[in-house]
Amino acid sequence: MKLGSGLLALTVLFSAFILLPGAHADEINQATTLTFSQPIEVPGHLLMPGTYTFVLVDGSDREIVRIFSEDRRLVATLLTIPVQRAKSSDGPTVVLADQGRTAPEALVSWFYSAATQGHQFVYEKAKERELASAKHDTIIAGE
Repeated sequence: MKLGSGLLALTVLFSAFILLPGAHADEINQATTLTFSQPIEVPGHLLMPGTYTFVLVDGSDREIVRIFSEDRRLVATLLTIPVQRAKSSDGPTVVLADQGRTAPEALVSWFYSAATQGHQFVYEKAKERELASAKHDTIIAGE
C-alpha cells in the first residue's frame, strides 16, 4: 500500500535537537529525527516503520552518516556524497525514490534544515541507475 507522494511513507516528525544538548552541536552534526510509517530502503539496509535519528560523523570526513533507532542503537553507517539544491527550506528535507508497488521507497538524499548542501546516499552502481530514473518525491518537514 504505497502512496506516490511519499506522505504515507514518511510521517514528518523532524527534530534537529536530539542527540547533543544545544543548537550549536546539532548544527555541526546535523542531528535530524525522522519517523517513517512504512519501510524505507537505505544502502544495504531496510528501515522498518519507526523513528530514526540521522547524524553526521564527527571529524574531518563530513560525508559519513550514522542512523540510530529510537532506542539509540546504531542501525547503519553510510557513505554519502555532497548534493546541492537551488534553495533552502524551513525544515529538514528528504528525497525518496518510488521503486514501484513491490519495493519500498528508497531514501536518495537528506538535507538538514535551511541547508542548501545535503547528503546523497551512495548505492551500488546498478541501483543508482534505477533510482536516477525513478520518480522522486521531496518531503519537507511540516508540509
